[in-house]
Amino acid sequence: MPNSTRPAKRVKFSPSDTTILEPTGGGGSKFFKPVDTEFKNNLVNQIESCIENQQSIIGVMVVELESKALAKSHRPIDVFDDSTCPFIGDIGIDIETKKGSFLVRTTINGLSSIKSKIVTTNAEYYEKALSTISRLYPFKPNINFQQISNETELIIELIDFKNETINEEKLRIYKSILYEEMIQSITLLEGKIFYVKIPNRNNTIEIIRKLENSNLLMDVKATKFINFQPLQLLENQISIELPTAEEDIDYPVVGVVDTCIKGDCPHISSWYEGEITSIIEDERVYDHGTFVAGLITNSFTLNSNDNHFPKSQSKVFSVGVLSSEGGSIYEIYNMLQRAQRQRPDIKIWNLSLGASEPVELTKISTFGIMLDKFQKDNNCICIIAAGNIDNPLDMRMWPPQDNEPKNIQRISSPGDSVLGITISSVAQIDGIVRRFEPSIFSRSGPVANYVLKPDLCHFGGNHIQNGQSLVSLGVTSLGMNSQASCAYGQDCGTSFATPLVSTIAANLWKRMGYDTPRHTIKGLLAHSARLRKKITKDEKLYYGWGMPLDVDSFMFCNKNEITIIMEGEIGSNREIVGKLPFPIPPSLRTADGKVKAEFFMTTSYDPPLDENRAFEYCLVNIEAGLGEVNNEGKFFGKVPSEGTGYEQDLVNGSYKWSPIKVHHKKYPNGINVENWKLQVKMLTRQGFNPDRSFVQPFSIILTIRALDSEAQVYNEMVTLMDQYNWEVRNANIEIEERLQL
Repeated sequence: MPNSTRPAKRVKFSPSDTTILEPTGGGGSKFFKPVDTEFKNNLVNQIESCIENQQSIIGVMVVELESKALAKSHRPIDVFDDSTCPFIGDIGIDIETKKGSFLVRTTINGLSSIKSKIVTTNAEYYEKALSTISRLYPFKPNINFQQISNETELIIELIDFKNETINEEKLRIYKSILYEEMIQSITLLEGKIFYVKIPNRNNTIEIIRKLENSNLLMDVKATKFINFQPLQLLENQISIELPTAEEDIDYPVVGVVDTCIKGDCPHISSWYEGEITSIIEDERVYDHGTFVAGLITNSFTLNSNDNHFPKSQSKVFSVGVLSSEGGSIYEIYNMLQRAQRQRPDIKIWNLSLGASEPVELTKISTFGIMLDKFQKDNNCICIIAAGNIDNPLDMRMWPPQDNEPKNIQRISSPGDSVLGITISSVAQIDGIVRRFEPSIFSRSGPVANYVLKPDLCHFGGNHIQNGQSLVSLGVTSLGMNSQASCAYGQDCGTSFATPLVSTIAANLWKRMGYDTPRHTIKGLLAHSARLRKKITKDEKLYYGWGMPLDVDSFMFCNKNEITIIMEGEIGSNREIVGKLPFPIPPSLRTADGKVKAEFFMTTSYDPPLDENRAFEYCLVNIEAGLGEVNNEGKFFGKVPSEGTGYEQDLVNGSYKWSPIKVHHKKYPNGINVENWKLQVKMLTRQGFNPDRSFVQPFSIILTIRALDSEAQVYNEMVTLMDQYNWEVRNANIEIEERLQL
């Protein structure tokens, strides 16, 4: 059993762990298809069409690339460069054809120059670049005019032209159009995302058309699209004794961004830290937020002491943003910012809410982008529900069937937030699906950049079939009955899986200390899920990395294993950060020198992001490896990545950019490696050229486990790290503080 005398260890990489690589040439270019006269003529015709359609001095064109030409090394920068039409972003990958659509900034002169060069240049390097192109066409934002036609409150996202002067001019045009119409505009993301309120709904379409014709718009959404399902009526009085918060325990606090919480409910009051809301008294509802709060405070006791529910408990701070009518993106984001200013100590924000529609694959959702900015600016983590499939006809069986509407089943906004943790639901009891299988209502991946979403899962309920109807087998929590008394009942939803992970995350961060980087917290949650159970590639779209363990289960170690959290930073593509030699405990060596062990490794980091990109939203890739160094100094990884459920050609271009990666390998017969090394490398996207001061922080979480339960791996590794003069401390800050007294 894990023992509190064997805490996980934290190791800090030192400057001496960094080496500089000699510059090498990039990968060679190649032809992706024949470049003949007919192909060139087609490109010329497409460019002429773009010239005819360009309605302003600066425009945007889509460059669709062949599915095999999406890698950075194949990008046709010999055709589209700063002197003609530079790349400024992308609008995703087509899930059927696997072709990628990239955006370039255009001028009439730039397009004419490219057209002329296509006709006159026969150089091999240029024709290789042309061969990557599938087609060219004018960019047009995918605006649902029917959805916004009767709306007066909108979220508008502008194109980032990657040029300060052009962006300033486009912003001036945007403001002048709104000023002429006497429309209020509030900045949500500087120069990029705005909230607008249109006085007369009859003018909405006309105004958006004006903005669209000025080549300004990336996206437009109605702000009021966040909703939640009403709870089943709760009539049962509380018949079990629920623990109250103990005065001598310093609990972490989770911000609950939801309906208001009934703080005077006797089973909540000792856990209740206060409220911020802008909802007037007559429009307040309490059921959903109170249900979520009950799971953050007492999920284990409420759910029959089921050991798979977390025993971790947190206090709650209510951010009331959802009324009986649902909620507005603007109001939710505005209140979230206000709450953070009021309670900067809160590190975990629970968002059991989302849109009723799936995210698009052409871009990261506007709300997802806004939450990423919020988390980066405030060093916090949003734990977000993956969303529910509302129509029973669209729900998924298990295993999934080929004829299911997978596009409709995709995660909803803001679950595509890359810096957030998105939670799907699994069944806590047998029903239509079996215990631990994905709930039939739970949304699944992919999202636009094909990083793994959902990230994690937890219990959110099941159903049984009763004739033509579905009967809920929900998780148990608190709410208000028809007499406005505190009661309990059951309900289903990813909304109720989400707080189970929130309370684990809040307790983990508190245990490790709030100086711990947020990417370390996220990496540990994913790592603990992998320690619990392997999720196959085909299952990851539904489970993510799996169900995380409760804090005590992975903050402490058995004697035959050790978990090491290694934190560092890397500054360029030419650096390697690593540990050589990497020590291997003697008890893992067989008589003939082989290493007989199981290795779990998780890489975690928060990359810089580009809101103008979809598939390439994450601008940095960190690759870690643990393996062998031969006599020539060459490295061979021996703990492979487990990948995702996406098609292999998408994995090659996307999973490696995922900010959480899990590796695993078990050697039951041993592996003949004498010299081990841990190494970390970085790769950046095409067009991302940070200055020399840029560094990318990262964490590597490594569990080394002997197959013999009596092996003394923990003690041996602690001794070896001391002998190697590693900078080591206990991961649990409470233990570390006691040792320093």
